[in-house]
Amino acid sequence: MITIPLSPDQYKSALAKLLVAHSPDVDSLKLPTTTTPGRLDNSQVSFEFQYNGSNALDVTILQKHGLARFASDSTIQAHLVDLLNKLGS
Repeated sequence: MITIPLSPDQYKSALAKLLVAHSPDVDSLKLPTTTTPGRLDNSQVSFEFQYNGSNALDVTILQKHGLARFASDSTIQAHLVDLLNKLGS
């Protein structure tokens, strides 16, 4: 599992921006509910995510696609953080 530090405001902002993001960043997005994690798919990776409600986004990689198959979890984490930063601007 990958853990990304996020404040509640950062999480809300990231979700709002993910909802309007397009390929290649986001091919499909399912928001989390109180009982199921969210899911994001793009050409590189498919993962589930849950926010702990206070300070961290927990990400579980489900599948790596293309060259991402060879990427470590720390590399994928760095790309996810970059994506969140990109969406934040």
